[in-house]
Amino acid sequence: MLLAKPTHNHNVSNMAAAKTTKAVPAKGKTHVTPNHSTMVNTTEKVSLYFGYVMLIVLLPIVGSVVGSAVLWDALDRGFRGRPLDGVLLSVARWVNKVTADYNSKFVKAREDTFVINALWLLGVFVPLLCAGCFYYTTQHGFSWTVCFLYHVIRIGPYFMNFAYVYTMCHKEGHSRTGFYAEPYNNTLRNAFNWWIGLFYGVLPSSFAYGHSINHHKYNN
Repeated sequence: MLLAKPTHNHNVSNMAAAKTTKAVPAKGKTHVTPNHSTMVNTTEKVSLYFGYVMLIVLLPIVGSVVGSAVLWDALDRGFRGRPLDGVLLSVARWVNKVTADYNSKFVKAREDTFVINALWLLGVFVPLLCAGCFYYTTQHGFSWTVCFLYHVIRIGPYFMNFAYVYTMCHKEGHSRTGFYAEPYNNTLRNAFNWWIGLFYGVLPSSFAYGHSINHHKYNN
């Protein structure tokens, strides 16, 4: 039945024709074609141009950091194979494998044992790195080199760290009961949304409420 030829439906045809019919303005009213000057007010225009300025200023900075992260991964794998197949990521997979038995007591599902190692890297090392850069700045002044290296390390080779943070924030948002074992669940269940995400541009609870409750309110 799914492959049966559909019969002609006059109602559907009329609806399609109605959609393609050009709207006629009501009698006595002048039709005004929307344009830039009529669709936004002065505040919105200022915000738009300010956004353009931010884009022009930040694009080279962000682009250099992201490009360096991609280059880091390419160097790590000797410009061969696929992204994230280099030495560093192979070591990371090995660490996850040898620590799986120990980490399994902290999570409900064994498949999530890698999250514990991610907590140490993203929830402890990266914040300490940020604090170290802050201390350096207070003692020696701002350094573009330190700032650049911090952000490259923060997002990781092929921006892997950045991707993991947003993936885990998303997973936390959809896990109402959390995926950590008791008694650790109450403390760690929103670690990515409420702590780690702060270092990656995630506002607290963006996924738990803004994404899961608003975006998925009707199961879309």
